[in-house]
Amino acid sequence: MRKIEFPFMALCAAPLFSLPNIHNAAPNTPPIGTQMDMATLFFAIVVIGGCLINNIFRAVYDKPAAKAEEPKPSPPPTQIAFEKGAYGAEELAHIAASISPR
Repeated sequence: MRKIEFPFMALCAAPLFSLPNIHNAAPNTPPIGTQMDMATLFFAIVVIGGCLINNIFRAVYDKPAAKAEEPKPSPPPTQIAFEKGAYGAEELAHIAASISPR
């Protein structure tokens, strides 16, 4: 069970209470309960409420994601450069042999 993040839930619930007030403050809106109001405002409230309920159930019942394995450290660049077939090492082997101390 994950920890429920209350600021996130409050942010999801805020439109449920603010949407009717925004509707009433807008100019030339139909009164609450008309057919146009049922088709827009109440539909939006139902969708927002459904999303809020979905988020609550996900927070309660979802398992946390598994941690990814840490990548293995790569070998040092000198080891990679002189491996056979890596970065044209065959062509550079005689140069590396002449530079390296004996």
